[in-house]
Amino acid sequence: MELIKCFKALSDNTRLRLLYVLQQYELNVNEIVLVVDMIQSGVSRHLKILLDSGLLTSRREGSFTYYCAAKNDMAGSLIQLIEKNLSQKDITRQDLKKAREMIKIRQNRTKRFFKHIAPQWDRLKKEVLGDLDLRAVIKNRVIFSGYVADLGCGTGELIEGLAKDTSHNFIGIDYSPEMLEQARLRLFRTNNAELRLGELEHLPMKNEEID
Repeated sequence: MELIKCFKALSDNTRLRLLYVLQQYELNVNEIVLVVDMIQSGVSRHLKILLDSGLLTSRREGSFTYYCAAKNDMAGSLIQLIEKNLSQKDITRQDLKKAREMIKIRQNRTKRFFKHIAPQWDRLKKEVLGDLDLRAVIKNRVIFSGYVADLGCGTGELIEGLAKDTSHNFIGIDYSPEMLEQARLRLFRTNNAELRLGELEHLPMKNEEID
C-alpha cells in the first residue's frame, strides 16, 4: 500500500463517504449508487481509485462484485481518522441509514428466494454438484469433537449424513423457516441433531457452545 496513493484517494469528499460506509457494510455497486445518490459511472470511478490505493477490497459473488474497506493496519488507522471526523455529519449518518436499508432489502430478497426454492433444494443442488459426496470429503478432512455446527444447514442433508456415523451432537442453523422445515422432516429420527432458526450475523448460540 503506497501512502501517496492513499492520501490522493482520500482527497475527495465522495470517496471519504464511500470508505466510511464500506468500513461498516459490504455493498455492491447498485446498492452503493442508491446510498450516495450518484450515477453508476461516477461511483465505479471512485471505487476503482479506492481499490488501486489499497484502501478497499472487493470479492465476486455470482454476477455481483461486493466492496468493503481493507482490513490492514494502515487502512485501519486512516479509516479511524475518517470515522472520527465524519461520524457526526448528517450526510454520513444518512449514508449509513441507507446502507442498512440496502442490507435489509438484500436479506429479504434472499429469504424470498429460499422460501420458494426449499422443496426443490436437494434436487437443484445435485444438478450443480453432481455425484460429489460432500459428507465423505468433510469426514476425511475434519476431526469432530463434542458439538458441531452446520451454519446455513439448508434441508439438513449434510447433517443427516454425518450424524448417523458418529455420536457427536450437531446443531444446524439457517435463517429460512422453509429450509428448516425440510430439515426437520429429514432429521425427525436423528437423536443427535438440533435445528435452530437464526441469522449468521447473530448466531442463536452461546459463547463456546461449539467445540
